[in-house]
Amino acid sequence: MEILPVIPPGLPRKEFLPLLEERIETACARLPVPVHHDLAGKRRRKTQSTQE
Repeated sequence: MEILPVIPPGLPRKEFLPLLEERIETACARLPVPVHHDLAGKRRRKTQSTQE
């Protein structure tokens, strides 16, 4: 778990939303990529097509 820096209250929506998105996307990029096993027992990284 990570606590992101505080976003100052009172920012206009046009400033707040891009800042919020940037902070969340940056934090998500630091998350490890999950590794899964297929039916043959081979390890593979989870891709967008396997997430659906």
